[in-house]
Amino acid sequence: MNRTAVGAACLPWGIPIAYPLLGMGLAAHDFARGVQLALLLLASTCWAWHGTRVQLRQNSRWSTLIVSGTLVVLVSASTLLSAYPTIALRELLIFVGLWAWAQTMANAMANTQTRRAVLRTLVLGAMAHSVLVLLLLAVSVLEGNLSEPWAALVGFDNPRFLNHAQTVALPLVAIVSADDSSKRWRQLAWATLVLGGMLLFITYGRATLLALLLGLLAGLWAFGRRGLPYARRTVPPTIVGMLLMWVCYLLWFRPAGYVIDPDQFAHVHYRDYLIGQAVKLWQTSPWLGVGPMHFSHWYNGEAAHPHDLYFQLLAEYGAPATILILLGAGRWFAASLRALRTLPEQHTNVGVGLWGALIGIAVDAAFSGNFVMPVSQLWIAMAIAMVLAMRADKRTNAAPASGIATSSTWSRARGGLPWLVVAAMLWMTVQSYREVLHSSQPTLGTSGAVHAAHGETTNPNPRFWIIGWF
Repeated sequence: MNRTAVGAACLPWGIPIAYPLLGMGLAAHDFARGVQLALLLLASTCWAWHGTRVQLRQNSRWSTLIVSGTLVVLVSASTLLSAYPTIALRELLIFVGLWAWAQTMANAMANTQTRRAVLRTLVLGAMAHSVLVLLLLAVSVLEGNLSEPWAALVGFDNPRFLNHAQTVALPLVAIVSADDSSKRWRQLAWATLVLGGMLLFITYGRATLLALLLGLLAGLWAFGRRGLPYARRTVPPTIVGMLLMWVCYLLWFRPAGYVIDPDQFAHVHYRDYLIGQAVKLWQTSPWLGVGPMHFSHWYNGEAAHPHDLYFQLLAEYGAPATILILLGAGRWFAASLRALRTLPEQHTNVGVGLWGALIGIAVDAAFSGNFVMPVSQLWIAMAIAMVLAMRADKRTNAAPASGIATSSTWSRARGGLPWLVVAAMLWMTVQSYREVLHSSQPTLGTSGAVHAAHGETTNPNPRFWIIGWF
């Protein structure tokens, strides 16, 4: 068992749980970003040290190189031509770091024992966080002051940020509930799903509920009858949790001052306006976009990201790059589904849960900022790492793919590229920590920062930092 992988698995829940003790006066978002940057720097260093382990197959050599090269050129041009290239570079480096972390975790989870330990760790983290939140809610009820329960959501500035994490976390917990060899762990995971359902109800996470439902249906479609045991261990505890919280709401929360407004379930919360802003920005630069992270450069009064990943890509990266990114993601999804569907019978529940998590991520991305917030970014990378690990495990006994002839110059360049990434990650981390040391409300320092003119320090809109404008 790889103890490093198990330790790293503590972080997605460990970050929000540790925030009250170690937050240093920062917003939870900014604290999570700071921890994330250190983690990604470490992961990038491990990735460079051990090698990328990338192997191209002969029959996909030219298509892969051409498409990847075209995408690199487009994204580089978008970055260099943006208003603030170094800020655009930060976003690219975060995603490269997340991929490095996913690769590093996937390599560490190469054996079943480590994967099982990682999943159990995620269950313990989810249970610990849920219990802590519910205890704080209970204290507020006893004090008779629960006009707004969001303050009890430890480590998250907004209930949606917690919901983003649940979109990935609950399917992974459900894998343990349905698949673990230990009855005790299955029961513990079942109870954790109950607690997760309670938090889903009190935060009325609409996008997460939709993502979980469509992810489950996608799993049943992909695996047929083999997915039914997973569904039976997932749906009932989640519903039980929601019903329990409904009873708690009627008996205690509503008398203590918290009233759920049914109109909120149908409210779009300015998403149509934000998507319209993204389209307007895209129209100013349809081929290359306005630059990574640069939706946050133009103050719109509502949010520093459009709450829709697909329109965000369109506005910031341009139409050609967006098409290539989505085609590449679709190809990876298809290859992952083929691999998961052909796993041995004993791993069917794992396949259903992972496929449901991937579909949930894609659905949630159309309604939220799950690809923007640091904790949910780590959860997305965790799900990808688990899929990569299962795909690698499946290929263990397969014949090796035919390699391609490479020159010594290309080999040296490919070996040096990861260390260039490490140097860039180090620069970003140092620069970001300087911003944290300068203020408990760090910002991306630019001349004439928008937030200063509009008083955004009192109503922050997150992107890189909780005050996302620059």
